[in-house]
Amino acid sequence: MTIPDEVLARYAGEYREGTVVLRDGRLHYGGGANPESPMVPMRADLFELARYRAFECGLSTTEDNQRRSWWRSTGMEAWTDDAGRSDGRYAM
Repeated sequence: MTIPDEVLARYAGEYREGTVVLRDGRLHYGGGANPESPMVPMRADLFELARYRAFECGLSTTEDNQRRSWWRSTGMEAWTDDAGRSDGRYAM
């Protein structure tokens, strides 16, 4: 799947869980003790981490350019988001 750079550029920035950067036409995630990982698009707003295929990340921006994300562990079906909400089974 190919996503235009201008769309990917809106997702680049600081999130609660870490940082997303755009490099060479591809998003990369890094945060805390986790090594940086390329993000593989599953659709225009949904990615999985190439290094950790068990994690999915949904990214979006609001009209006033605020970034939002949610993360889900596909093996546990657990999730958390930027607001710190979680289903209680997953914390990042």
